[in-house]
Amino acid sequence: MIQRKKNYQPAAQPVSQEAKYRLKHQLSKINQTLLKNFQRKTKNIENVRLEEAMRYNQLALLGEISAGLTHEIVTPLTNIKVNLSMIKEHKSVQEEASTALLGVEQIDSLIQNYLKQINGYDQTCLFNPLDQIKIAERMLEFKIRKTGITLNIDFAQDAQNGNLFGNSTKFTQVIINLVKNATDAYAHFPEREKFRPVDIVGRIQKENLVIRIVDFGIGISLQNKSKIFEKFFTTKQKTKGTGLGLPICKEIIERDFKGRLKLMSLKTPTIFQINIPAKIPEKSSKTT
Repeated sequence: MIQRKKNYQPAAQPVSQEAKYRLKHQLSKINQTLLKNFQRKTKNIENVRLEEAMRYNQLALLGEISAGLTHEIVTPLTNIKVNLSMIKEHKSVQEEASTALLGVEQIDSLIQNYLKQINGYDQTCLFNPLDQIKIAERMLEFKIRKTGITLNIDFAQDAQNGNLFGNSTKFTQVIINLVKNATDAYAHFPEREKFRPVDIVGRIQKENLVIRIVDFGIGISLQNKSKIFEKFFTTKQKTKGTGLGLPICKEIIERDFKGRLKLMSLKTPTIFQINIPAKIPEKSSKTT
């Protein structure tokens, strides 16, 4: 009788501690690489969404401002028409021509500011913040006048000379948002209430430009204090606010300008404060 040989299978060798350590180390490296790739892709997606939210907020602001833009253009155009009619009838035209030219310059300034807000979203440079605040004031002029607001700009001399480095369009977007909110704080005030100031105060403190936007309107309730910088949170009507203004302002100041935006006071007055590192010109020393 023929006996079949059994297949010989060598006994499994025990895995050494060193091999286990190497395997564990390799798996750990793979996990870390996968985690980093996931975090990088997630961050890229978040950055894209954030940029989209910023752009949406900017376009929403410009859409609202454009409603007043038509009115602002019609007024100087009417002046131009009247003065040109007078020029046709008079030989002395210097005063009428000057007034007509001023109207043209006003329209050109409005359109240039508007186009700058649309096209200048990716450019960084050294700029004067007070100049940008005045552009914001010009773009909000119709809303300010319509709501009876008195806008006061109070910049100390050193603050007037301080410059910022970054995107001037985004900075203007922040100012427009904050001034617009301060203006809206008076929305429920009776028409007979004439005291409606909005103050923009600028000071230099420890090489930082500190800007305060102050209003004496309805204020912010204590329960909403922790929510105002959350995306899509708003106390306004759905057609009046997107809930993106303050979160976008905070993101721009912190990410683009390495500064801070804080709520300093809830009401009477309500104060939002911006702190941004400033580029202050050195004082020239006189030699004798």
